[in-house]
Amino acid sequence: MAQADLFSIDKYTIAIDGIDNLMKFARFNPKNSKILLGPLELAEDLQTKTGTILFKKKSLISHDRVARLKNICELHELELSFKIKRSSQLIKELRKIIADRMAKLLKKNQRTKVFRKILSGISDNFNTYMNEILTDDNITLAIYHMWSVCESSKRSSLSFINHSINTVLFSLAIALSKQYTNSVGMDRAKSLEIIKASLFLNYGALTHIDNILENPADIRFKVFWNANRKGCSYLGNLQLDFNILDAIRLVCEYYHGRKDFIQKNEWPDTVANIILVAEAFLQKVNGLFGDLTPVKQTVDGLNVRAFEKDLNDKPVAALTLALNQQDIFDFYRELDSLIKVCPYESAYPYPLIGYRSPSIFICINTVLECIELEQNIKAVYLVRQFGELQPGEYHRCSLLTPKLLAFYDEHYGEIKEAAIEQTDIQGKGQPSKNGEKLPS
Repeated sequence: MAQADLFSIDKYTIAIDGIDNLMKFARFNPKNSKILLGPLELAEDLQTKTGTILFKKKSLISHDRVARLKNICELHELELSFKIKRSSQLIKELRKIIADRMAKLLKKNQRTKVFRKILSGISDNFNTYMNEILTDDNITLAIYHMWSVCESSKRSSLSFINHSINTVLFSLAIALSKQYTNSVGMDRAKSLEIIKASLFLNYGALTHIDNILENPADIRFKVFWNANRKGCSYLGNLQLDFNILDAIRLVCEYYHGRKDFIQKNEWPDTVANIILVAEAFLQKVNGLFGDLTPVKQTVDGLNVRAFEKDLNDKPVAALTLALNQQDIFDFYRELDSLIKVCPYESAYPYPLIGYRSPSIFICINTVLECIELEQNIKAVYLVRQFGELQPGEYHRCSLLTPKLLAFYDEHYGEIKEAAIEQTDIQGKGQPSKNGEKLPS
């Protein structure tokens, strides 16, 4: 049985092939009988392929019986198929496991000072949202499915479960921020759609987590998103709303090159953009595919991407402010304001590689009739593409560069000095790592 088929469900039963999958589903621990999932009631007789009945229909699968069946299967090389009754008691237990895990992670994150503000807006109502979502038995089973695969993984994969939960928490927090008052606000149905979309975004990857973690670290990210993309085909079985499915597909397609939805405002686009920013932030700060990145540095990187139209600026702004990064927010708003001053729409801050680093404005179109173009000074020479800038020569803007430096002087004097010092060092005819010569 494939890993994604840990169990299958129909209207009345849960089908599980193999004793190993039963142990994973039931959370079997040979040293602790108290944590076994239950009640596990057989919906059909449990029998071998030769017709020998091991346990009758309606029998309960206890901890001792799982241990006995494990020994029998190993001794006689038996392959057993289990049909477990979808009882209301069992589903209730699954709901409790899911809700408890999410509540614990929410509380843990709230103890982290930098996350306290952003999560404060969801803490009062989050449990009621989840209780409503978990009234759907199929959704409850699907969530438990992907989490139980991770928990029983041979590799360290619990961070991926937590990443999935955190994506839900931060997506909802962004959606309930003042930036989305008009588009989400108190609309409970929209909040529930955002939770569902973020819950199942990583379904394809989490149900194949061992396969993903077997790959070398340098390609794991690509394999992860390939799996999520394939997982979209299963989600139709959950009868999720089309808006939810579209949003999940858009986020998955983003990592395969599709970015046309980033600047759109239809509801599925809005959901996708919110989740994309939350997920991208958490990838970095939790080091899911590499080293952990500090919150401030991560937020700055997201703002650079929003500035370059690689992410939607509204969820980035909401996240930035909710994380108390007002200085970063102010800085990129100032850059945007300065760009709009140029009547030729040719101004570009350079080098745009991170927080407070741009030290000049250049003209990306070399508008010769502009009196602010410093034609005698070739401020930048690129031998390869740098962000949106193509290889070539660029001249400095004598209007906006002083305005940018004046903004530094007023707000970020020490940072400005460090940035300009680094620029001067690299600008004396010395190519940087990216292959460009910086301004002298």
